[in-house]
Amino acid sequence: MQPAIARYGQFLKSEELPKARPQDKAGLVAIPDGLECYKKLIKVHTSLDLSPEQLHQLGLEQVAKFRKDLSELGQKALGTSDIAAIQKKLRDDPSMQFKTADEVEKKAEESLARAKAAIPGYFGILPKTDCVVKVMGMHEAPNSTIAYYRQPAADGSRPGYYMINTYKPETRPRYEAEALAFHESIPGHHLQIAIAQELKGIPEFRKHEGVTAFVEGWALYTERLADEMGLYSSDVDRIGMLSYDAWRGCRLVVDTGIHAMGWSRQQAIDYMVANTRARAEQHRERSRSLHHVARAGSRVQGRPARDPQAAGRGEATARLTLRHQGIPRHRAQERRGRAAGSCASRSRRGSRRSRRSRRRNRPHDELGFLSGVHEQAQNSRGATSAPPSERMVDLGGDRSFKLPALVRGLL
Repeated sequence: MQPAIARYGQFLKSEELPKARPQDKAGLVAIPDGLECYKKLIKVHTSLDLSPEQLHQLGLEQVAKFRKDLSELGQKALGTSDIAAIQKKLRDDPSMQFKTADEVEKKAEESLARAKAAIPGYFGILPKTDCVVKVMGMHEAPNSTIAYYRQPAADGSRPGYYMINTYKPETRPRYEAEALAFHESIPGHHLQIAIAQELKGIPEFRKHEGVTAFVEGWALYTERLADEMGLYSSDVDRIGMLSYDAWRGCRLVVDTGIHAMGWSRQQAIDYMVANTRARAEQHRERSRSLHHVARAGSRVQGRPARDPQAAGRGEATARLTLRHQGIPRHRAQERRGRAAGSCASRSRRGSRRSRRSRRRNRPHDELGFLSGVHEQAQNSRGATSAPPSERMVDLGGDRSFKLPALVRGLL
């Protein structure tokens, strides 16, 4: 393998690199039909008909809100409301970083244990499969992200893993560790993905394939839910929650800027440095928009709009369930229709389409960004004067959930 990889590397260097576009034309907009391709990728990752301009503006609005929230929390936690001073402390103060690999692992385990103890009071359905912290091996860690989630074995024989990177612990921010743990493990990815794998009565592929906006939207939402659940141990740790908000808002601005508006890579770097804790020499994050095109849009779908008038912590999200999830039913049906393929089946597709059309007028049984939920939520806005914290989406039978849980931030 190694000789082949070496030859491939040499080919990229000698043959491909001289023909590559310069860094000031790195986006899809610089190639023929690139903008149309980008618009289609937005639909793939978000399931919504949003233009690059709409996503760009949404990103700018989220960054502006983050700066306001950070100023307020910075005054409370760090004694200053000046954004530049807050960011400088977050970047340069050694006390804001871990010192040893053991500290990184201990913080992850403490955060996960705290979340495990709290979730029975907030969720009616819990995964049967456990989630545990696992340290990345040194064959992986130097070139990997700071953490990620690995789903359980389909038969439940292996737990879900919250994979953490303890390489160079002095580069790992303490204040982001709790938000990261809640996003990647519980109540984030593990709760949603493990429950999806354990669902009964749906095709097997729907248990294991996810739509980006749903999977990442849920995990993003749970960072704020964790605050309502009282899981953050200090105001400094809440800054980590805001810090991740900044990353996502900036990714939205940078992704649309590069691929639809002709931004250069340097423009993206400058914007990220101005609005996050990133240093100019840290290029990995800016490169995400070059090889994860349009995925940034999916990461804003779960962010709830916080209602300052809402009553105590957790009231708007108590007893949520994740029973009805997996691949959206309408998309699963479309895929089955495409897969059928045979002439004999074509005569039956008309009736299936008509049934699907009738179903689309009824609410779907999934949560989050799906069209039936959007339609019903919009109808509820005009049909009731109930405050947001009391509006419910009826999914038929005894299935319902409170709007703020997953869709208030989208409407």
